[in-house]
Amino acid sequence: MAKLAIYQRLKEPRGNTQVWRYRRVEEGRGVKTGHLQGPFHIRPTQADGSQPWITLDAATFEQAKLERDKRENGVELAAENVEGRTTIAAAIEDYLDSKKRKNDSTVQNYTHILNEFLEQLAPSMKFVDQVDRKVLSSHITYLENEKAAEPKTIHNKLGVIFQMLKSAGVPAPSKMVELPTVEEEIAEPYTKADLKKLFEQMTDEEMVRYTFFLDTACREKEVAHATWDDIKDGKYIVRAKTYTNTESKQNKFSPKSHQVRQIPLTRELIDMLADRKENCASKWIFPNEQGDPEGHFLRKFKKIAFKAGLNCG
Repeated sequence: MAKLAIYQRLKEPRGNTQVWRYRRVEEGRGVKTGHLQGPFHIRPTQADGSQPWITLDAATFEQAKLERDKRENGVELAAENVEGRTTIAAAIEDYLDSKKRKNDSTVQNYTHILNEFLEQLAPSMKFVDQVDRKVLSSHITYLENEKAAEPKTIHNKLGVIFQMLKSAGVPAPSKMVELPTVEEEIAEPYTKADLKKLFEQMTDEEMVRYTFFLDTACREKEVAHATWDDIKDGKYIVRAKTYTNTESKQNKFSPKSHQVRQIPLTRELIDMLADRKENCASKWIFPNEQGDPEGHFLRKFKKIAFKAGLNCG
């Protein structure tokens, strides 16, 4: 059964004036919808045949899909039990609500994973107690065949689904199904000779970035969210922060395990940062082209490794 279409009401030119029109939001593989913001609308058919426009409460398109699916399953906006049984949609809402204080990117990832799971369920599959080995196995097959997901990705996605089911009262959901085997490869560190080749291929800008990574051993997001105010007394203070990006969207960053750390910097890196600060107007040490925290360190590093002849193929 086809799902209800989700619409946005947009202002469009008509002669010398502008008029409001409902425009359907395209869904499907390869269609980018992450930038869309509410309000969103649906037009379900009522018992009397009428099709009134209903405005959803969702702020993002991922949330709109979840709310749409809940309405199609006959679930009210508040999480509830139906005849003493918890609906899957309500269980998902409860779980996401319990995670709302995590980083925005984490919440968005959980929302996407659980929406994906909900959308693949048969129309008759509405309650948590209906989820069994066959349902989970079918979802794994979908991820393998339709999404071409790697075993590690499947492990990560099913892990979120298991957590949601467990929080809804399902005992040991991870034991219901066998996950594909993940072959772990032991990472081999670069030698001093390798590092020399890498840095020889870097611009001055790239050299500061990856020296920061090398000397602090910080994670990608910890480097991306480093500000000049975090550099004090020769140390980088890794701490949580809330900020508004260039698109006026509120974002949050928290270090792993929510721990504040103070990392001593080398004299070489301190001097490099001092030179950099003189020509940097941003509060971020490493802003992207839009002035927000850089989010593609790894992708850019791979290009450097390729030029240095050290890529993994």
